[in-house]
Amino acid sequence: MAATLQIKKLIESLLQFEYPVEQWKEVYKEIPPNHICPTVATVTRAHVINILERYIKKELNEDDISVWAGVVFTMMGRPVILEPGYTNALANELEYLNHADDGDFSPELAQRTIGILKNLNYDPNSME
Repeated sequence: MAATLQIKKLIESLLQFEYPVEQWKEVYKEIPPNHICPTVATVTRAHVINILERYIKKELNEDDISVWAGVVFTMMGRPVILEPGYTNALANELEYLNHADDGDFSPELAQRTIGILKNLNYDPNSME
């Protein structure tokens, strides 16, 4: 139980981007492989919005977003699931953000994405 709580804290810190990218590999090594790790965290629209707002404020750059989305994407299923009812939209957004460093990403696009995420309707068919 204590180990699961520790893993949950590590994952939440990654979802909130509390560590510099340079430290992520060390933190990520502390998380057991997906096949033995229980689901301990849910990626929500609020997580993605937080990352995009920090990008707009220039606290994060395109490379940071791409790394973040890639790490979150690899943890999907276990130990991380996507917010039920918004799974399809979040999966699409994470896939897109995983390529934010390709040069097409901008603060304007981030702002539009925030608006879309805030106004999404719950979809009962969009489940993990």
